Amino acid sequence: MPDDMRNVWRNQELDAMTITLEDIRARAGRFRHRLLRRNAREYITGAVCLAIFTPGLWMAQGWHRVAPALLIGGLIVLLYQVHRQAAPGQLVVDGLRASVARYRRELERQRDALRNVWLWYELPLVPGVAASCIDTAWTRGVNARFWVAVLIMLCIFVAIWAANIWAARNLERRIEELQLLEERHD
Repeated sequence: MPDDMRNVWRNQELDAMTITLEDIRARAGRFRHRLLRRNAREYITGAVCLAIFTPGLWMAQGWHRVAPALLIGGLIVLLYQVHRQAAPGQLVVDGLRASVARYRRELERQRDALRNVWLWYELPLVPGVAASCIDTAWTRGVNARFWVAVLIMLCIFVAIWAANIWAARNLERRIEELQLLEERHD
């Protein structure tokens, strides 16, 4: 049924669907602004987390330093990857066709980054979180509180992944709309 609905949607009459260069510039500008705000939130959150974990690195002794060191390293990799994978590119150029194509490519790049968020965003944190769990289990023991904390961390990872998959699906709809417009103007 969903494939049938998609075909009906893709094959609908497009006479009323037009777009101007100003429309693309406005859409691209809003999208770029949202990406910049999202990345700023990520950088601020990362800086706060670094400020929280860094004292733990200096106060801990011996192998207890492993967990905060891995968390700090993971955060640095994560922040670098946010810049590398998710920083907005130049979205609008001269000409409608070129601007639509560039905007569509940026949407595709962002969609792909969101689909793979588990790899470049979450995975760098796993060694530090695992080391922290092991350190806690070793020093404080494994009890119900420990398992609740592990479950909460796991739920946070799953929620981040699910939210990004949902966002990638929303971008996919925009991409399909732009592809239809490009096909119409060919």
